[in-house]
Amino acid sequence: MRTSKRDCVARSRSLRCARSGRRETERGWYLLSTEFTLHAIRHTDTARALAEHDRHLREEVVRLLAHLFDRIGRRPTVDLDLLARLTAAVHEGSLAQSLIEPDHLAPEQLAVTFLPAVLGTVSEPVAA
Repeated sequence: MRTSKRDCVARSRSLRCARSGRRETERGWYLLSTEFTLHAIRHTDTARALAEHDRHLREEVVRLLAHLFDRIGRRPTVDLDLLARLTAAVHEGSLAQSLIEPDHLAPEQLAVTFLPAVLGTVSEPVAA
């Protein structure tokens, strides 16, 4: 079955709209998260609550990282909580840069490009 030019144009528009919607969602979430972080920096009770929330998220990332290392037959040589913090920093920094320069950097580009190398560097093969 052949796809008509009209179908291709419609799909292309739909894809651009989906990307645009995703970009606006990411932008809105990033701005809200940044504003809340700034508020937490100024208010110690909020900072404690945010730190607790972040700790729970990091615990989940640590579990995922441990599972990942196990699946690829490697053992981490660094504290996984610190690695989870680095992963979050790369994600948040990449998102911020992509919002400022969307034509030069995709939100996930830094993580996809560099985290595999980082994971290899901060781990060693499990002895068979």
